[in-house]
Amino acid sequence: MEKLLLSVDTGIDDALAIASLLAQNVFEPIGITTSYGMATREKTYRNTRYILDLLGSTLPVFMGSGKPFYKTRTYNGNFHGLDGAANLLGEVRGADLNGLPSVNSAEFLIQSAQKYAGELTLVTTGPLTDLAVALERAPDLPGNLKNVVVMGGAVRCRGNSSPWAEANIKADPHASKMVLSSSLPIVLVGLDVTRQVLLKQEHIDRWRALGTPKAEFFSRLLEFYLSEYRRFYPELGGCALHDPLAVAVAVNPSLVETEPVCLEVVTEGEREGQLCPAGPRGGGPGNEAALRVNAEAFQKEFHRGMLAVLK
Repeated sequence: MEKLLLSVDTGIDDALAIASLLAQNVFEPIGITTSYGMATREKTYRNTRYILDLLGSTLPVFMGSGKPFYKTRTYNGNFHGLDGAANLLGEVRGADLNGLPSVNSAEFLIQSAQKYAGELTLVTTGPLTDLAVALERAPDLPGNLKNVVVMGGAVRCRGNSSPWAEANIKADPHASKMVLSSSLPIVLVGLDVTRQVLLKQEHIDRWRALGTPKAEFFSRLLEFYLSEYRRFYPELGGCALHDPLAVAVAVNPSLVETEPVCLEVVTEGEREGQLCPAGPRGGGPGNEAALRVNAEAFQKEFHRGMLAVLK
């Protein structure tokens, strides 16, 4: 069975990506790497371990970067809460970091790619800092990874971190530029498709009706997320399933239609994080962008998996 490594910044929809990873049976998950993003790296590491423990998984978790390459990260508490978990888990305690591996996220990615050369898929649902660090340290990384699915970008639509930029790309535009200009075999699963797959209150009600502690926790997470979407994007009528769609595309690429793209990232100024057509020296040769999605097929599989893992 081929292997899958998930890179997250947990994050409410990252929690859904983790659940989706555990629900699928196409790949053998080998671990989860974490970084700053929706909260500090200590909180995203704690959140990830909490979710795995709640769902009965012993997958190893690794801590990665605490900030982008060239700027200081700030947190405003929108969408995911100040703790990245709808304010349900609060501040990190010392015990939350017990057992923290000495190997960091970038090192684990490099080691795993070498160990499983040609049969490892990487899915990223957070900033691309750790992947860029791994590229710097291991120039042979692109040849060892079979596929890379990146939840990020707004190719032909409006951004969410700014009118031009999607949040994961903008979080570290310099790392994003390095990754997208590499020879990694990347599929971008961005806002062009993730805004077409929505979670609504009736879905949450179905989870809560299961009556389990894990179903109740996920219901509370998603009610917070849905309330933020109602506040900022009332026109959508639900909250976007960004990160679980990226996992689903890795498992079943036929869920989306992609087109070859050659993109580079704006790294400074008002349009920081925007994806633009690359010049002669920009943009990786193997990049594809998902521009259309079979939303019905995704929703059916996503909710089947969620009901299974939340029982």
